[in-house]
Amino acid sequence: MDPHVLKPKWRLRLLVASWLVALQIPLLAALPTPTGYVNDFASVLDESAEAYLETFLQTLERQTSAEVVLVTVTSLEGTTIEEYANRLFADWGIGKRQQDNGVLLLVSPNDRTVRIEVGYGLEPVLPDGLAGEIIRTEIIPEFRTGNYPRGIGRGLNRIAQVVRRDPEAASSEASLDAARDVPPAMIIIPFLGTFIVLGAFAAGLGWRTKTYTPLLSGALFAGIPLLMTVAVSSLLSLVVLLPLGMAAVAMGYRRGRSAYWVGMLRRGAPDPMRRDEPSSWITGGVPGSSTGGSSDSTGDSTGSSSSSDFGGGSSGGGGASGRW
Repeated sequence: MDPHVLKPKWRLRLLVASWLVALQIPLLAALPTPTGYVNDFASVLDESAEAYLETFLQTLERQTSAEVVLVTVTSLEGTTIEEYANRLFADWGIGKRQQDNGVLLLVSPNDRTVRIEVGYGLEPVLPDGLAGEIIRTEIIPEFRTGNYPRGIGRGLNRIAQVVRRDPEAASSEASLDAARDVPPAMIIIPFLGTFIVLGAFAAGLGWRTKTYTPLLSGALFAGIPLLMTVAVSSLLSLVVLLPLGMAAVAMGYRRGRSAYWVGMLRRGAPDPMRRDEPSSWITGGVPGSSTGGSSDSTGDSTGSSSSSDFGGGSSGGGGASGRW
């Protein structure tokens, strides 16, 4: 038998194997070759819009070194948009090799899907939540009306603002949700106000009686809640609590003139003392010390690969997708 002649059963097996290989071809289809920063393979932009966006993205790259690339395709070749975007990002090498500061805006009109793929280097300024917000608020509303050039333009403009570190552009929905979780002023003011008033009053007493312990502890007791107010609450809370603290300091200073507080804080007992009697700063009174005598005790405190002309960035570190 001629060894070069295949039996019918082997011919059938070879045919089945060929079919199985053919089924994998869409997954291994060659990616398109980049034509610039704007790659409109789906022909959704006219020449003027394409030229404008190309210049816009080139200027952005010169100013920030970040490479933002637009790609529109007629088909995802049987893959998901996430898989296609990741392959395209890595194959083209979008972003500088060391900084990995690339962004890919991928649009597939026929599949009615869009994705923003972000390089690892830009994830801190363009996280997944913000990328999703840009898609939902800037791109998809225009795509739903069929205005692809406007949706693409709005999306790229917002991405450029974020890349340039524009604080207003970086206010994502996640930040807005965090702001909604901040306790309202009607809760903050009574809660923190109690600590601020007590601490400020003690600081005023220490100031007037020249005792370090109530002055420093009171300042901390009032200062920390004030800092918390600045960090987590509204301006209204600070406007109310700051004058309240100042008033408590004044009240403590005034009350510190009395013989009771002078004796308690300086000697540890309500020993009389003239208001205008000269005195020096001390650590503080020692409870149980003899009346009228000076204390010898001192406080003890201790402190303790690319076929393109892009920069060679690796695959995207994150991003977001959307459908319309």
